[in-house]
Amino acid sequence: MGTFKDLTGQRFGYLTCIEPVKYGYGLYKWLCECDCGRTVSVRGWDLKSGKTRSCGCMSSALKCETREKTGKESWENRKYDRLYRVWQGMKERCYNKNNKAYNSYGGKGIKVCAEWEHDYLCFKTWAYLNGYDDNAHFLKCTLDRIDNNKDYSPDNCRWVYDFKDQCRNKTTNNLIIYNGEAHCIQEWADILGINYNTLAQRKKSGWSDEEIVKIPYKHSRKDYYKKEKKNEFCTSSCA
Repeated sequence: MGTFKDLTGQRFGYLTCIEPVKYGYGLYKWLCECDCGRTVSVRGWDLKSGKTRSCGCMSSALKCETREKTGKESWENRKYDRLYRVWQGMKERCYNKNNKAYNSYGGKGIKVCAEWEHDYLCFKTWAYLNGYDDNAHFLKCTLDRIDNNKDYSPDNCRWVYDFKDQCRNKTTNNLIIYNGEAHCIQEWADILGINYNTLAQRKKSGWSDEEIVKIPYKHSRKDYYKKEKKNEFCTSSCA
């Protein structure tokens, strides 16, 4: 451990020290896990002096709160805020009967918890403390409910960084069953190495589950069965 103090297991703000990491000759930083789930390497002095107390999420949350209290973030400007649109969209799906997605959310009894419904700052603070990334690309940081039968709330929501994962979690997914294996369309696309849209179109066109999975990419049902029939004829003739 050298001459420095062992900080393993100690907490500094949102950070918990895991282990020392060497980054130069005789120099070490501490690998820390933040309460938001991220890991970051920090110098021991910065931890003990209080200079670094999180992976950066604490600073983001405090900045949001400061802007709110000082009035520097007006409601008019919020409509251009990506996270604000997420908050509005969440409520729209649950309470606006004219919203296209209402039947899948509010129509099924899904609500927004009391602490989020009327308090954008509360939602925004939770978002930054739980992995929301302002700089994430489109569909790379989306709000997802862990249990689709429960409401939008801090204990039932998370940020998903792969839209495929969120698609897999939707209750509207149609399962495809083949050889005793049941998977959603996206999972079969990953397993077979076939484009998602190809399998989705097959499903929409009324193909059976076996046909969707079994028929090779870029083959129509007509051509596939024509080839199968030809193979059967050759087999019977050779016999």
